[in-house]
Parts: sequence; C-alpha cells; structure tokens
Amino acid sequence: VLAFSPQSTMNTVIAPFEKRFPFSVRKSNWEGMPFLDAAAAIPYIHHVVMLYDPFVPEDKAHAARMAGPNVEQLKICHATHEAIRVVLKSDAFYPLLQGVVETGGATADFWRAYRGRRDVRKWLRAFIERLDATNRPALTLAAGGRILAIKDMAVVERAVKRARNQLGQSQ
Repeated sequence: VLAFSPQSTMNTVIAPFEKRFPFSVRKSNWEGMPFLDAAAAIPYIHHVVMLYDPFVPEDKAHAARMAGPNVEQLKICHATHEAIRVVLKSDAFYPLLQGVVETGGATADFWRAYRGRRDVRKWLRAFIERLDATNRPALTLAAGGRILAIKDMAVVERAVKRARNQLGQSQ
C-alpha cells in the first residue's frame, strides 16, 4: 500500500498539531469510523510506503504517529505537504510504483528518477525558501544563482537579492 501523505487525520483530538486545513476540518466528519484515523489501520497492512517532508512539522508529526515495523517512510525533503505532486512532476512516480510492486519498497531507480525534482518549481521554491530561512547568505546566493541560470523564478530572485544585501554585494 502506498500512503502518499502522512496526513492520517484531521480530528483535532487525535492530531491537535494539525491546523493547516480549517475548511476541511469544519466541513467534514472527523469524528466517526471507518475513516477516523489512518494510523489505526497500519498494524493491519502488510507494508506501507509513506512519503512526507520532514521539514513540515505537521507532516513529521503525522509520520511519527504512523511509524511501525511495516512502514517505510520516505523523507522527501523540500516537497512541502504535497510530496506526491513533486514525485509526479519529477517523473519518479512510475519507478516508485514499480519498486513497490517488484521489491516491496522504494528502489535506487526511484531515487535516481527523483533527481528530476531539481526541475520542479514547487521543489525549487521550497528548497530556496528553506535555505533563505537558515540565514546563510553565501549558500543562498550560490544555490540561487545556479537555479536562476536554469529557471526564472521571482522567489529565487528575492532570496538572491536578500543574500547579496546581507553579504554587502552590489546588485
């Protein structure tokens, strides 16, 4: 079984840390079974492959709730809570499925294909925003310059500008 996101529940009692989707919480039934808590199903599933971004606190908390000996957790850094979309856009979904079917988990073919994330705007945006937040302007400037050589992205341009200002470099 593939779990594309560790978002196992939006019940505020079970997952009080989940505050991202107030409309869904308000407009849906998160009180009764059978869909109350995906973590409750984990012991009954032979093998689960879960994708999540460890830099997203809520996803990390959901992943912790769903951990188990039959759970393979794939840390898909800088993919935000939409890790599966980054996997799809990087053309790594088929290798992931093929690996799960043939071996029961992610294979080297998946990770090789997932290098395509470097061409996915969502991943690039999250990567540069995370790097910018670390307040390491030289690293942000170097990475941002490489990204801008490939793609025109306003968020990267702003991060590079901030990095240059921090380093006292002219535009």
